[in-house]
Amino acid sequence: TFAMSEPQAVTGLVFAPLWLSSGPLLAYNLTLLAQLWLNGWAGRGLLLSLSVSRPAAALGGVLFLGLPFVRHELGVLQLCAAWPVLLALTELVHLSRSASALAVVRLGLWSVITAWTCVYYALFLGLFVLLAGLCYLRRELFSWRFLRAAALGLAIVVTGLYPLYAAERRADAGAHEGRLGER
Repeated sequence: TFAMSEPQAVTGLVFAPLWLSSGPLLAYNLTLLAQLWLNGWAGRGLLLSLSVSRPAAALGGVLFLGLPFVRHELGVLQLCAAWPVLLALTELVHLSRSASALAVVRLGLWSVITAWTCVYYALFLGLFVLLAGLCYLRRELFSWRFLRAAALGLAIVVTGLYPLYAAERRADAGAHEGRLGER
């Protein structure tokens, strides 16, 4: 069903065991609550990375629970999962301050998790990462240590996204073959 849309593998890792143990309705509701809680937790982390005070970040995290777009899309689980994007943006904040190899690797991981949660969000995140990369071009980023980390981060993204890309290509080819056979 999701081959031409959203694979939601990360969401499925939470939903599947809940569904098997408690049925689809409770599993959906618990998965939605987990998504909302993760949005608040990741939003708080993003605010802390921006040097917001702990109480203000905690309040901000609570506000991230009710993001207007997420609230509007409560019936669409993949659109409720803003947390991987928020965690990736947190890594971009860390990279804006120093050329941290670990932040690059985490950014790669969060980018892959974003794609396996919501392809739409991954596309938007990719634009932010590209623009941030252009803004971060400065001499300190061109150390061998950082370039190795960037290569590792890129390898993580390519390796993590290839199965998704390959599956969508197969589904697309199958859809076109079906249409051509009808003519």
